[in-house]
Amino acid sequence: MKLITHNFLSAKCLKRVNVGYPLKIVPKEIQEVKTDFNAEFICRMIPKLDWDVLYSTAESIGHLNDLPKTLSPQYENDEELLRKIHHVLLELSKIASFDKFWKIGN
Repeated sequence: MKLITHNFLSAKCLKRVNVGYPLKIVPKEIQEVKTDFNAEFICRMIPKLDWDVLYSTAESIGHLNDLPKTLSPQYENDEELLRKIHHVLLELSKIASFDKFWKIGN
């Protein structure tokens, strides 16, 4: 699963799950697969992302890739940053892992 997919997943519809978002990734292996960079696509996706979740997930799996803790409003003009975001969102896939819900309970 790519981190772009992970950013949108929720388990709040399951029984005994209060929040269910974000899912905590506990990967056994991370695979990197190069994909073509598309700045326009990344710029359109950024407003839809939960940046804090992306940042903490990338950090927890050891692939922070120098992402900033907070996103600059000028991100569209920073190709280097867009390439880093592209890498984290689209070029990393978790393999043989499992997810935990951050908050489970009644």
